[in-house]
Amino acid sequence: MTAKAIKYSVTKVKIANECPRKFYIHVKYKKNVFSGMGAPIGTFVHSIIQQFGERAITSKKLHERLLQQESPEKIFEEAFLILYQRKIREINLENWNEEELVQAWNFIKAFNHELTQLYLQFRKKFPQSLQSSHIREILKKIFLSQEWSFEIPLPKHSPPLVLTGRIDWLSLDPTENDIILWDFKTSPVENFVLDLQQVALYSYAVEKKMGINTKAALFYLTKDGIEKKEIPSQNLKKLQKMLLERLVDMYEWEHDKKPIPATQNKYVCEFCRVSDFCRKIFGENPYVPTMGKLWKELQEQSKKTTKLSTKHRIQRNKAASVLTVRSPMGKKSEPQVSSGADHAIKEEFHLGTIIATKEPYLIHPLVFNTHAAILGASGSGKTVLGKIIIEEALMRGYSALLIDPQGDLCSLVLKNEENPEKTTFLDNIDWKIFTPNSTKGIKLSINPFIPPDKKLLHDKDYLLNVIDSTATLILMIIGYDLKRNPPEKALLEAILYEEWMKNHTPSFKSLADRIKESQTVRSVTTGEIVNIDELITPRKRSSLVQNLFKMGVGTEGGFFIGGKELSLDELTAKPSLYIINLASVGTDITKRQLVVSWLLRSVYDWMLTHPQQVQDQIRFFLYIDEVADFLPPHPYNPPSKKMLLLLFRQARKYGVSTIIATQSPASIDYKALDNVRTFFIGRIPTKQSRKKLESFLEPYGAETAKKLMDESQKATPGEFIGIGAGTIAKFKTRRLYTQHLTLSLEDIQQLYKQRKKTT
Repeated sequence: MTAKAIKYSVTKVKIANECPRKFYIHVKYKKNVFSGMGAPIGTFVHSIIQQFGERAITSKKLHERLLQQESPEKIFEEAFLILYQRKIREINLENWNEEELVQAWNFIKAFNHELTQLYLQFRKKFPQSLQSSHIREILKKIFLSQEWSFEIPLPKHSPPLVLTGRIDWLSLDPTENDIILWDFKTSPVENFVLDLQQVALYSYAVEKKMGINTKAALFYLTKDGIEKKEIPSQNLKKLQKMLLERLVDMYEWEHDKKPIPATQNKYVCEFCRVSDFCRKIFGENPYVPTMGKLWKELQEQSKKTTKLSTKHRIQRNKAASVLTVRSPMGKKSEPQVSSGADHAIKEEFHLGTIIATKEPYLIHPLVFNTHAAILGASGSGKTVLGKIIIEEALMRGYSALLIDPQGDLCSLVLKNEENPEKTTFLDNIDWKIFTPNSTKGIKLSINPFIPPDKKLLHDKDYLLNVIDSTATLILMIIGYDLKRNPPEKALLEAILYEEWMKNHTPSFKSLADRIKESQTVRSVTTGEIVNIDELITPRKRSSLVQNLFKMGVGTEGGFFIGGKELSLDELTAKPSLYIINLASVGTDITKRQLVVSWLLRSVYDWMLTHPQQVQDQIRFFLYIDEVADFLPPHPYNPPSKKMLLLLFRQARKYGVSTIIATQSPASIDYKALDNVRTFFIGRIPTKQSRKKLESFLEPYGAETAKKLMDESQKATPGEFIGIGAGTIAKFKTRRLYTQHLTLSLEDIQQLYKQRKKTT
């Protein structure tokens, strides 16, 4: 039985570094060791910065102003002032004094100055003909991630030790392609050495999760203004080894396996709130330093500082005032992660070989948190690359849900005799092949009439979206043309709404009975009672009833009867591979869209009822091969498309990584790719598709985008250009470890028979 992991937060490590005895008293005697502080200036400032970052990336008005060559520092300051004033309205001013509000604004001004410098440095990398997409890309890099939570296991320790924490703000360094870790401190600047140890642990977490070197910048509020301290990557790395050893010490101290040493910082005792309690347990403290040369280096580092001008202030009466100004900002940002051989760590996926250098092409799984698209003509190797990504995920203990239109993905469960040692991961994988309209695999129970979870029934936006999708699905199945929004759809939506609000699960027959017998329905949007005869003619109503009855009693209705439920709880409970084989549905595109729409709704419902506990962790991969039928271009809007767009926008924060593959952007609604951050581009022969792809590559420069598209015409099978988070690499895919076959329904049936014999 695996030992339960023991978690230590960065805050606890910081306490232990400040004073091991203080840490021991905190964990063993549950004493509060934190000194009381005044107004929470740090929380106030961080919330404003977070709101700015969440909204700035998609704000068209903000982008337009920046395109007009106005002063970016002035534009950003106006936006911050709006958020600052809104925040003042939310707080209880009786708990604050005027000086504290001024201090909070000084921090924001200092942040704005740094933000502007970053923006201008990134701006130099783009052509003079700056476009809104360039601005958006710059802001994505600056606000790489905010409020980023992590859990990092320490290597080779039993029981497992896990470092946890949350980082306020990460951005890309425009000059060195490292990550900058920013932190604003309300503690005195004398705490720098301890704070430095804190950010060293943060940098360790970033480097382990993202595989990228990290530097840091700390800001302190002083009487003279703001002091900035910059810490290079090498200084942080010096500390990491010592701090990880300290984490092991903490376990030993807490479990009384090692004596508790004295503090190494004399001033700690002078201001410690548990010093009296400490003396009763340990006696007097001899203040024994334990870090030697490194400690002295850190003390010298603490003397180096950059003083920011005190002009970063506003008048006190202005700080406390409340003005009404319209904000130019919009929606939330999404973090991105760079990848590549230069930043390889053990968790990285090995997808192939970089053609130019012959080095392995490696990419960290966190890259897929912001979704990926595999694009290339028929025969370019899209499905093989998709299978390689899933192999790598399964090998590292991730689960995956695959939608397989042809049967090509089902062979992922077959070991390749040429690589027996590479396929041992299949022995630990719970794999299932679902065949929605057949018993030759696992027949899948599909019932679009099941009401949403009770937690979601009162979410009006969600409910309207799902009712719209379900009604659309049913009418498509029974042959209605929905381009003109027929009255049958509104009637069916109203009946579904009433049934679901009663927590009833209707059937085709019960829906037909309700429509036939009811005289009135309640409007889904307004709640108004409507006479059905005013909504739909008797002839159309009778025809709808007849069509629903036919589905309820004929062979078509069997599609929705029986089968095993899809449990995403089971999928995520242990490493699992679930494959939905659409070949069992036949070639009817409407039925295929129904199955995929239902599956995507199931994923969406599960996400909303299973919120992510740790930010930016992948809980499972969702891969859709040949997605064109389910994400068609305008004006077609099947429910599968609506659900996919929702997943692209929201799945990241729930830990669902969505990957799609298609022949070209021209075959799908390319606007959906706005929320995809990583592309693998194979051979793109058509000019129309290349032109659309160039728009996604604009942040790399117009000439680079055109060059990449020209190169894509020459790509041979298995050659792809990997693009994401500022990196570009042309690579050749590695060989599959599993078999690459197209399995028929009979093959799947035989596969299960063989599995039954062996077990």
